[in-house]
Amino acid sequence: MPQDRLSASLLGFIRYFSLPQDAGLLTALRGNVLTAAKTLPGKNASGVRGQEALSLAAAAAESKGVGLDAEALREYAAAIDPDGGGGDDTDTEDHRREDPRKESPEAIREAAGKAEGERPLLGVLNRLPGKDGSRWIVLPFTLDRPGHIIKVSVRALLTGDRAPFKAERLGIDAVVEVATDAAIAAAGKRRWLFFLDHGGQPGSHAELRVDPPLAPPSMGSLQKELAEALGPLAESVRVSGEPAENSGFGADCRDETLLSVDRAV
Repeated sequence: MPQDRLSASLLGFIRYFSLPQDAGLLTALRGNVLTAAKTLPGKNASGVRGQEALSLAAAAAESKGVGLDAEALREYAAAIDPDGGGGDDTDTEDHRREDPRKESPEAIREAAGKAEGERPLLGVLNRLPGKDGSRWIVLPFTLDRPGHIIKVSVRALLTGDRAPFKAERLGIDAVVEVATDAAIAAAGKRRWLFFLDHGGQPGSHAELRVDPPLAPPSMGSLQKELAEALGPLAESVRVSGEPAENSGFGADCRDETLLSVDRAV
């Protein structure tokens, strides 16, 4: 098995979803990802973000006992990655708020629910439990504000036999596109990747990556504000300007994963 980033991503997600670490599964998922990646537009076909979104989609579907063809895998990846992991055809005017200044939690839930309702595959996959009984769900939506657009993917790993379920990991991946901010104008966009592990439980941890980062004073105040907002939900909080290349799910250390690819398969 090639020791590359794709193999590392797949092995990390296989572990994350408690799937068997065997060569047959890794080879099959890798083939599906490479086939689907050929249909991605432009640089996403070979880019880290595009392949990782497809890897996460393939492993998540496998954990639910579902095999996806290239088109379905790309559709699922598009919901997972708000920044082009599955293509550029999912953000239509119907997914945007007509009056974003009146946003509320209810409006956001409505937008997310509408997006799921317009994507039957996503609705089915969100309702299927994993083989280990956990539930991994994805809720994508887009907010169109004056001067900028925010593309969001909310991802959660839920556990429990019945509602209300416990969120073992919550992730919010938001990409902001706006031309008035110099840093964003240079990069084309700014990505905010937030995830919370074991919220409100012992060892809980929250992390926010801002790419490109804000000015140092703003980054410092952001960490303080986030810690105050989360309160007892997170025992530790970290804010960084590290490149937000990966999804925040799967292996925490890609170098160690690369070294273990051959041993695992």
